[in-house]
Amino acid sequence: MAFQFEERELLACCGSTRFAREMARLSPFATYDQALEMARDIWLNN
Repeated sequence: MAFQFEERELLACCGSTRFAREMARLSPFATYDQALEMARDIWLNN
């Protein structure tokens, strides 16, 4: 199951435009764990 995120969906739960834009750009993710790992890296500026 692929996890696809759109910027507007992420902005509905998070006010960070950078985070939302990067997560949407990197989507889709093959697994939930991959999405969490990328979210953590983006959020922590890694």
